[in-house]
Amino acid sequence: WYHIAWSSTGTSSQLFINGVSIATIPTSGVNNTANNLQIGQTTTVGDYLNGYIDDLRITKGYARYTQNFTPPSQSFATQYISTGYDANYADVSLLLNGNGTNGSNTFTDLSSTPKTITAYGNAQISTAVKKYGTGSIAVNGSNYLTIPANTKFAFGAGDFTVECWLNFTTLPSNNAFTFISTYANNGTASGWAFQYR
Repeated sequence: WYHIAWSSTGTSSQLFINGVSIATIPTSGVNNTANNLQIGQTTTVGDYLNGYIDDLRITKGYARYTQNFTPPSQSFATQYISTGYDANYADVSLLLNGNGTNGSNTFTDLSSTPKTITAYGNAQISTAVKKYGTGSIAVNGSNYLTIPANTKFAFGAGDFTVECWLNFTTLPSNNAFTFISTYANNGTASGWAFQYR
């Protein structure tokens, strides 16, 4: 399992792996177009993730990490569950812990503004492979999750953090995969993608 985080202050973005900053790039804001959110693939480009995602959290309006940090030692907190209290919970746009019944394709958003999540293909909960809690999100090839367009995923020039735990089964032949994205090559190439290339 790897903890992956993309944290931006609006003028500077950092990529962290297991709490260590591996890249810093200047940014003037991320495309503000609100497209459907895809978990496990990019809308039209492909580059599917083959593996597992646990504790996926998107925070709009707050850069949670600005320097090296110790990765979370338990499931991300809300204001309502026993894992602790998140002072920035009101800023959380999406919180998926992957818990549930093995093989289920029902996913619950634990953010303060729950969103409808649709599973495509055979995207499902796996209780056999997990970082924390009772399960994780299993995606494989064309199996992915999608959430309707929402302004909470359109970051613009504001601060934000996208993070999760990843467990890879295999890498695609081009060694490129996307684990979360609003990118849509719809003539404007709008949105954003958090991917490995």
